[in-house]
Amino acid sequence: MPDVEINCICFYDNFMSDYDNFEKITGVDNILYKKTLYPNTTKLPTESNNSEATSGSLGSRNRVIFTEGYNVIFEEIREIDDKVLLLTEDHFFTTGITLNELTNETFTLAYAPFGIGRAPYWPNASIICIMPKKIQHLFPLSYLHTEDKTDNWAHAIEGHLKKSLIDHISSEKLHIISTRNHHDYKGDGLLTNNYANIKNSLKEHNII
Repeated sequence: MPDVEINCICFYDNFMSDYDNFEKITGVDNILYKKTLYPNTTKLPTESNNSEATSGSLGSRNRVIFTEGYNVIFEEIREIDDKVLLLTEDHFFTTGITLNELTNETFTLAYAPFGIGRAPYWPNASIICIMPKKIQHLFPLSYLHTEDKTDNWAHAIEGHLKKSLIDHISSEKLHIISTRNHHDYKGDGLLTNNYANIKNSLKEHNII
């Protein structure tokens, strides 16, 4: 694990006390709480201990809540002239190979390919590593639709990130993360929205 500062931004619908019913976050340097502009009106949970749909699942909310997240995060880091790894959803590592790769490679933005049969690939929206000061001009990301409405993934954040962010960075400044290919995480973590799976995987690797 690189010697880095770990910060966490948590969004709430109404009050910061919304988090009182959740397990407390530990092991991070700072926690910021922000009121979302897009409260959950779906009647779906924000988290699940299984693979059921949540309020952030693919659909009309997916793009806007992820865009809000990236924009809020970027305002906190925009003056940093070094690599910053942004993790959203339930992204984690078990071997350190991905972190080592991101530490040693040179890039302005690194992303993982996501989406079968798409070339160039969409980015995996749950892991992006950036040099914030070098891409200030691309933020804030637009909330407007940039998608092809004939696409079944019309509201997905992945396509929006590609068109709003990655397509505006020259290819020689991009790095494709080798340990992520759609659903295949090459043994360094796994794709899941199930926090029980995360806990079990971390225990199996003697991390917790």
